[in-house]
Amino acid sequence: MIHLIVLAITMFIVDLPWLVWSRPHWMKLAGAGGGQPLAGIPVYLAMAYLFGFAKSVGQAAAIGLAAYAIFDGTNAVLFGKYPIWLAVADTLWGGLLFAIVYLIKEKFKF
Repeated sequence: MIHLIVLAITMFIVDLPWLVWSRPHWMKLAGAGGGQPLAGIPVYLAMAYLFGFAKSVGQAAAIGLAAYAIFDGTNAVLFGKYPIWLAVADTLWGGLLFAIVYLIKEKFKF
């Protein structure tokens, strides 16, 4: 369980620059509101769980791409104003995020 929590925290830290940059775009879609930051806890735990299946940086990137593609593709289907460029950018970020975290995990052996 500790391993999962460490991975989730690492993912969140690496994800922060993307979250800060993309926040204005998400806010336009959701309307002006502060959000619910604690709702991210199960999200990062779930991503860390999925990440645990990666046995290489390529597999980590593929899992990240798949996870983010499900999220972004579903949003694009459900929300008419969901920009395709954001769906593509976020999906690519998911693959990169998982790959970066995999490299960090390997470097620090956790």
